[in-house]
Amino acid sequence: MAQGVSHVLDEMCPSSHTYDDNSTNANDIYSWKQDDTKALGYLILRVQESICVKHDALISAKAFWNALSTEYGTQGISATYGKFKVMLDTPIPSKQHPTSAFNKINAHFTCLKKADFEIPIKVQAMILLSKLPSSMNSIAQIVAMDKELMTPTRIEKAAVGNQSSLCVQHRAVGNSHPLRPQASFTRRSDVLTTTLKATTSPLSFPAATLTVQPIQRNPSVHTPPLPYDHPDPSLSIPIRW
Repeated sequence: MAQGVSHVLDEMCPSSHTYDDNSTNANDIYSWKQDDTKALGYLILRVQESICVKHDALISAKAFWNALSTEYGTQGISATYGKFKVMLDTPIPSKQHPTSAFNKINAHFTCLKKADFEIPIKVQAMILLSKLPSSMNSIAQIVAMDKELMTPTRIEKAAVGNQSSLCVQHRAVGNSHPLRPQASFTRRSDVLTTTLKATTSPLSFPAATLTVQPIQRNPSVHTPPLPYDHPDPSLSIPIRW
């Protein structure tokens, strides 16, 4: 409502009055009627033309406002069913934090209550249990064994705690990946140093034995000349390992 004219929706037009000094409240009456005209025009500009024609007989902003409140102030059945359908279609995710989903569902429960379609607490709890993902089946089994846990608040608390524990487990498993360095593991430099100390002992290979054996000349065997024209072929030194 426009500033300064909303008072006409709660107040009636002041009646004519004459004071002791023979003055009247004509100015107050004129000011109220001016504000009432402005408020009525403000309302007419913001509703459909068919509604204006339907309530054409109403000449004050207060009367027009009361008629609108009576006819359209209460939420219709179709709108209420729409909120109920959205509530049923809202899932609880298994890989995300469920708080936002629970907040949306609880908001729909509140809207249904304001529309005189309040859902009992136990029925709300059953609806929430039916929405829990398969990773939270343990919560449904625990709640089924204890009626005191059959409330939306306790189911939400259990689901949030379960999701938080799963996140902690996933982080722990991710940190224990064999390819990721760990503080509890031995550093690569330590392992390498230890390995070198264990394997840097003196190497032992079979020693080569050098034997000098003179060649016996056999007259029946022709010995080819050496390529470097050694003066005495008997000094050739074969090497045997």
